[in-house]
Amino acid sequence: MSSSKLKIRCIRIIPWDIGCWITNSKMQKIISCLKKNDWKFREIKKYCRNNYLIGYKIINNIAVTLDIFNDGYAIFTIHEKARNFNNEYEFDPVSLNSQKTDIHKKLLTSSHSLSSELNKTKQALWKIFPNRLRRKSANTNWENAGFSYVFSFFIIQISPMYFRNKNFVEKITTLLFPMAVEEVTTSALMDQTRSIIDHSSSLGKKLEESTIAEFPYRKIYFTWATSVIVGEVTSNIVFNYCKTMRELQHAWFSAYITDRNLDYIVNNIKNINSINKLIKLDSSISNVSREISLFTSIPDSMATNVILRTQKIASKESGLDSISQSINSKLLHVRNEITTRIEKRNYRGSRKVEFILVLLTIIQAISAYKSISTTGGLSFTEIILFGFIFLFVLLIILIR
Repeated sequence: MSSSKLKIRCIRIIPWDIGCWITNSKMQKIISCLKKNDWKFREIKKYCRNNYLIGYKIINNIAVTLDIFNDGYAIFTIHEKARNFNNEYEFDPVSLNSQKTDIHKKLLTSSHSLSSELNKTKQALWKIFPNRLRRKSANTNWENAGFSYVFSFFIIQISPMYFRNKNFVEKITTLLFPMAVEEVTTSALMDQTRSIIDHSSSLGKKLEESTIAEFPYRKIYFTWATSVIVGEVTSNIVFNYCKTMRELQHAWFSAYITDRNLDYIVNNIKNINSINKLIKLDSSISNVSREISLFTSIPDSMATNVILRTQKIASKESGLDSISQSINSKLLHVRNEITTRIEKRNYRGSRKVEFILVLLTIIQAISAYKSISTTGGLSFTEIILFGFIFLFVLLIILIR
């Protein structure tokens, strides 16, 4: 760590949708397209997912990486420059949270200094795939010009001795559980310490529930609003945690998009004529459900190391558990529709078979009658009985 008393770095994650599953050949086209737009690619073991390169670019002196997943979702990660503070008293969590809100708004309204380059990259990759093949979320008409949200987390390098400083812990709590910006008045800013104490005094239990790791030299927290690593933090720890956060946000975003699309499918399921299309939807949604379960189905007995505990706490705090339940309930509705249609198709098939059998029986009866007629024919009573049996069988088939 530098001679500075405290160093804070903010990392911002923006997931977005390229539009469809990406084959190896399509991935090569994507990489070629990005290279033409001045993106570079390399493998950083601690930062990259297994066997995947990471795209990176320096935009306005800020490092931005681009991670592309096989299911067609992508993630921009903005690594802002570290800010140095002379002492912990200069650390103002209310101001940091206010800045975070402001930057998120700018990124989502395309008014940030990076927006032009980010939008240019999105447009370039969308052009690789025809509009009819892309999901609705891979479009400038989707929510915020193709973005849905921004997730920011903080790396705070400071001496572990401050873990025993009540005022510092209260500031970390405020960073994790931000006050609404409109609640921070001029008078509150004049008495920052009092404001933080009022805000954080009731959040002790919540802070404990949001603690991922608590080592003597480093602590890691995750809440619905942000995540914080504080203490002695090496570059390898930052790389590893960035990878975990990207994977988590990928799972959350793919779940969110799937849930939104399922709303449309469930509401319009009667208009989907092809049962094969429903079966294909079932398969693709099941793939998403399996990926989500990697985060939501971790038993307490397993969640001992940092990555597993991060996934478990993050899925709960971020609402991934709730989205997973929503997806599974809607998926059940789709499967019930598939089952009903298959049963109807089988029923119609059996009726056709029965009709053919009756038709063959009629033909055989006519043939038999002709044979009988050559030998003297049937009596009137036998004809009536034969006709009654034929009508009875036909009526049974029609009523079923």
